[in-house]
Amino acid sequence: MAELQRAVALAERRAIESVAGERIKMERMIMESATAAAAMAATAASSATTAGTKNGKVETSALKKQDLFGQGRSGVEQVT
Repeated sequence: MAELQRAVALAERRAIESVAGERIKMERMIMESATAAAAMAATAASSATTAGTKNGKVETSALKKQDLFGQGRSGVEQVT
């Protein structure tokens, strides 16, 4: 009986360690994804800022013409 209790305790400990390890991996992946998404958003935001002025008109970035999937938007035109 004592042997069975030790085996069950060992199995429970291994299961808990396994779950904890998987949780750590998942949290790490979430943090990396959030960091990558923030970096991409910052890059997109800096690319989408105005490029400058020309003849008193503001030139917009070509990135504003596209959504994240690379499809052009109608109604947004670049002033030259």
